[in-house]
Amino acid sequence: MLSTATTQTSSTAQQYCSDNEELERALVNGNEAFSRKDYESALQFYEKALIIYNEHVNNHQGAAPIASPSFVATTLSSIVYYKVGLAYFYLERSEEAIPFFEKAIDHDPNGYANACTMLFNLLWKINSCVQAIITVHDFLNRFPKKEQAIQPILNNLKNSKYWYMDPRIRIVKLTEDNYCVQAVDDIPVEEVIKIFDESGQRDEVKGVTIVKDSLLCTDQFITGTCTSDEETMVTIGITIKHLIQNFKKFQNVLRGLHPRKIEQAPTKFVEGWKTFFFEQLQLVKQNLGVKEEFEGLTLEEIEHLESDPQRLEEVLRMTMVIKLNGFVGGVYGLACMFNHSCEENCEKVDEKIVTTKNIKKGDYLCLNYMGFDDTLANRRKYLLEHFAFECECPRCKEKLWLENP
Repeated sequence: MLSTATTQTSSTAQQYCSDNEELERALVNGNEAFSRKDYESALQFYEKALIIYNEHVNNHQGAAPIASPSFVATTLSSIVYYKVGLAYFYLERSEEAIPFFEKAIDHDPNGYANACTMLFNLLWKINSCVQAIITVHDFLNRFPKKEQAIQPILNNLKNSKYWYMDPRIRIVKLTEDNYCVQAVDDIPVEEVIKIFDESGQRDEVKGVTIVKDSLLCTDQFITGTCTSDEETMVTIGITIKHLIQNFKKFQNVLRGLHPRKIEQAPTKFVEGWKTFFFEQLQLVKQNLGVKEEFEGLTLEEIEHLESDPQRLEEVLRMTMVIKLNGFVGGVYGLACMFNHSCEENCEKVDEKIVTTKNIKKGDYLCLNYMGFDDTLANRRKYLLEHFAFECECPRCKEKLWLENP
């Protein structure tokens, strides 16, 4: 497992702000409370500092407080957000800490490496391993000069027995909910791209595979290879069972994968999936006590889920995440970052990704999600129905242009 060591904040005589004594005092008091390990008091002071900071901006026509000349670590707004996140972290209020570390990074034009390190450690700690890795690569894409500052994380990732990542690739953020894999070096044809541990330990649970310290994996549900209605109901029922009984774990595990919000998937796909999901849920209820695969799942648990609209929608979203990010029988965090192309340069071979063409530095590594070829119309129809996107790969774009010049 990767190290989750963090950098402690200590009381310091360093001045933060030169034109707002109230803000300076709140930060110093917060530091003193933090050094005493009185994290509740530290949080109150740091939250007060954030309020004071925002009031200053509002009262000075958008102008931020002036940082002390001796304060050169990062921008003042970033340090305030970082301090709030740090207090939440040590209070073990992880979900509340995450957005403050994210803002600490976003508010520093030079890249706040400490915030990136803390955010990574926090996400890894709560088993959001995919989002942790995305965080590091997104930070590097935005602030390449900070690579040395977060080198310990990169070294840990490289040597982790659970999350080995091929050093010839990186994850790049294309849009808010779309990431891809890009080559950072030339990669020859017929080369294996190593993106997860091939000998990792796995638990087999009645058609569901759970990779230890990794991601929920299901067998037929996500691969679309169910050969009967009964098989479909059983595999979806098993998935729902695990999502109900291990809700928080799998919510963290699937964090950052598309769709992060239901509205980020196409409306037509969402409507179809909702109909399908609720039909299967009713079938599962009818087969409790009949199918041995549902042993341990109670009617009360399902009815409790149905009576909680917010939780029900989140379980629905997570089933969509599993469906849309499936890879050779499971949801593997790094493998599902590979985008689709109808003229792919990689292919899935068992649980490996192998290059089918010579790949140059800067190229995106792509798979063919369909596993077969067809006409433009049929390809786009299949991908929309099964993966909720309309293909815009170079091959499809060229064909569309030829048909509609």
